[in-house]
Amino acid sequence: MPALSLPCTIYQTQHRFNDYGADDMKCGELTERQLRTEFDLDDVSDVVNPWTGEEVSLFSAFRKSRVKNKPEIARLLFNEFLRLSMPAYYLGKRQLFIDLVKHFYNGRGNPFSSPFLEQAYRQQIETDADPQRSSLLIIKNFLSTNIDWENNTLSSEKIPLLTHILSGMCIAQIQSHARLF
Repeated sequence: MPALSLPCTIYQTQHRFNDYGADDMKCGELTERQLRTEFDLDDVSDVVNPWTGEEVSLFSAFRKSRVKNKPEIARLLFNEFLRLSMPAYYLGKRQLFIDLVKHFYNGRGNPFSSPFLEQAYRQQIETDADPQRSSLLIIKNFLSTNIDWENNTLSSEKIPLLTHILSGMCIAQIQSHARLF
């Protein structure tokens, strides 16, 4: 059995990094009707009605304000979104959340990067102790059980098995996340 040549690619996602043509990278494809009927997004703000541009407040029944235009509505919604981010503060990720929302609001289409995101992702990878969900633990376990320790080699024929295991893990995680919605 041939030994594996290093370095080698063990697993590769279906879409390349920052593939803006991928299905999950598209935006604006849902109509207002779909958002309101299929996703029940009628009452989404305590500040402004995004569909009519009217302010929402306790005093709106007593006074009429002028209808907001789309940029004003977006600004009000994003400011409300940031204000409601306090739970992220208690989880220790508030700055990451604020940076992500501000990046999204500015909408220039550039990839988002943040040292806070890199730190959170690194922490997630390094501290995940679930042997069924941790890709790092799965790879370590696979290597420790499949390396020929006498010859210090790993058969190249074993890599498709690891790829299959990681693909199955990814699909299972996607399916479990989909059930949440």
